[in-house]
Amino acid sequence: MDIQQIKSEALAKLNAGDITSAAAMFQHALTMAPNDVDCLHMLGELFSRTGQIREAVHFFSAAGVSSNWTLAATTHGFGVALSRLYGTEFTVRRLAYLAWVNARQRYLKPAKTVSPLVSVIVPSYNHARFIGPCLESIYRQTWKRIELIIIDDGSSDDSVERIRALLPACPFPHQFIARGSARENRGAAQTINEAITLAKGEYINILNSDDRFHPQRIEKMVAHIAAIGADWGFAGIEVIDENSHLAPSPADSTSRNLRNIAAMADVAPTIGFALLRNNVAISTGNFFIRATFLREMNGFSDLRYVHDLEFALRATLRSEPVYVSAPLYEYRIHDTNTINEATVRADAETTAMFSRHVEKLFDNNPVANFFAPTRLNWAEHVATFLLRTGFDHFLTPKQLTETAERAVDTSPQVSAGEAIAFLGRIESIESARPLFAAMLTQPHGVQATFDQFQRYGIIARAIDHLRERGQTFSILEVGANTHRLLGKLLPNDKITYLDQEIPAEIAGANDVILGDATNLDMADKSYDIVVALDVFEHILPARRDDFLRHIARVSRLVTLLAAPFDSAAVRAAENDASAYWLRLFHEPYRWLKEHAENGLPDLTKTIRNLADLGLSPIHFGHGRLELWREMLKAHFAAISLPDLRAPSASIDGFYRDHLLMSDGADGADGANGANGDDGQTYRQFLFFSPDKTVMAQLADFPANFKPGKNLPDITAILDVLRAMQQLALVRKNAATGSTNPSTGNALQT
Repeated sequence: MDIQQIKSEALAKLNAGDITSAAAMFQHALTMAPNDVDCLHMLGELFSRTGQIREAVHFFSAAGVSSNWTLAATTHGFGVALSRLYGTEFTVRRLAYLAWVNARQRYLKPAKTVSPLVSVIVPSYNHARFIGPCLESIYRQTWKRIELIIIDDGSSDDSVERIRALLPACPFPHQFIARGSARENRGAAQTINEAITLAKGEYINILNSDDRFHPQRIEKMVAHIAAIGADWGFAGIEVIDENSHLAPSPADSTSRNLRNIAAMADVAPTIGFALLRNNVAISTGNFFIRATFLREMNGFSDLRYVHDLEFALRATLRSEPVYVSAPLYEYRIHDTNTINEATVRADAETTAMFSRHVEKLFDNNPVANFFAPTRLNWAEHVATFLLRTGFDHFLTPKQLTETAERAVDTSPQVSAGEAIAFLGRIESIESARPLFAAMLTQPHGVQATFDQFQRYGIIARAIDHLRERGQTFSILEVGANTHRLLGKLLPNDKITYLDQEIPAEIAGANDVILGDATNLDMADKSYDIVVALDVFEHILPARRDDFLRHIARVSRLVTLLAAPFDSAAVRAAENDASAYWLRLFHEPYRWLKEHAENGLPDLTKTIRNLADLGLSPIHFGHGRLELWREMLKAHFAAISLPDLRAPSASIDGFYRDHLLMSDGADGADGANGANGDDGQTYRQFLFFSPDKTVMAQLADFPANFKPGKNLPDITAILDVLRAMQQLALVRKNAATGSTNPSTGNALQT
């Protein structure tokens, strides 16, 4: 059988659904022709289908090299396989970026100490009918430290006369250079550069003579850019028509396309990546730039169609822009927009400019902006992004081959190590480096959510604290669960799980019994230890006294109870988490909803009720409220967005290994809070027993969880958790077409 017959039969097997036989036949064909592009490509497809991604990358790479990357299907398959191979690492790097953005917002200076003069530059050319609204939008600015510079670039209409008529109303110092029709039209870039040389402001904002500013444009740009000492940035846009009305947005309209392009700034991995895909700033007039930075950049290149995008791409290599999502720039669409001109020249100019820029991204020269989308900063993710967004035609065969070689030769450990080293160079998130390391490595040990570790990890340690050498216990856990986490943590003890509703997954198991803990049909001291973790708050208030009495009665040694108790701080944290879940899933979160419906138990009353039973509990708090709230919301984010599930699982393990033991609160003895709790933590633990010896053994246990001198700095960790929440919301809103991706997002106003 010749190679063509083998390939034909392999395709037949594949079409019949026999992937294993098809793969074997294509591999056999390769022994006859090792560089056969069809076989290499099909093996890439087959391994990709079966989830063997490294193998898929290998075969797509070989097919691409053999064909010199001339086959679109191979290039596309290679990009898909790369995105899957590096998916988690790419997500982690993106989280690091968003965490850095969040951290940058903490550098805000007090508003009264930030008062830069802003030079507003208007390059005017044949926009007589729009120059009035343009200048009036500057006059109405709420920011008052403005100078206005207008240069008319040889208008042939009556723009000059209209400007002169409007200037007496200008409330700011101003310059107007008008040479009228005698001046040769030099184009926007040269006109802007001329005005830059005249500007005295610390920051410069251009305004195209057919567009407008939102009244708070300069004030908000100062607050978000100048106030953190950033070099440049831009805002969201609104699209207006010739009559200054909000432009309609049918599916095929220019206005809808412009809005969709601008929205990419919210969705792309970074602003730099967004600019690789589209000019998300839309217009030169949307830039707000530090004057010294603009001059260091030598202003704008002399390009007719893409001087704005060329500047943005070039500037991103030096300094990461700030994106202010509020629509502060009003872009006017009309019949003489530059974007409506013949596209052949525009396309040629864009292609030449973009090709030169992509070459810079792959030349391995370091750039000042450590988040710029260069290969040195982002490894293979730059090529992957271009491949996945349809810009593969800007990648040369050499760049694709080098990307393929690195992907094939680099082990996951090396790739993760490079990412960790890169992230460690970013000062504001350096303290989160161990967390990023955990997110980029394989999870180990017992797997559970952080919230389960908060409960079960502490209870398992408390039980071991009581244990004599070789001793085993009989334990009743009130509240059946499918994960049986307590059994995993205490494998030598005999654990029975009780609930009045048995989950289907464990129904009929020998270690599960049906029962009502408020009326237990069991003899006194039936078990050595009774455990009730986050069950008490789900008991109806009228039955809580019965619950305490019964779980204390059937315990021989000690009862270990944990629950959130009522306080304003706990309610606020739960309400915040509930609101985030609602935004993601548009329905209430069942368990927190029950908390609200039942009302959280009163800690002071609970301790008093135990006293009535002759029990004086050991009490301590655990789970700092801010960390609990942000970790729970990050967990919700991972439920919503599959890309976050692997990082989320790693964060849970990181919590177990590095945060659990220090996640208590100072003064966790019940003396600080008005309701008897410590006022700082989410969950309260109550250990009670009539056996004074047992209570004495447990007396020093809470000290294990109080913050010590080596308390990890969680500020950067909180930034990462918020980045996860932000990423999930952005993706959710992008899928639903929402135009308000995220309140509370550091990228937002």
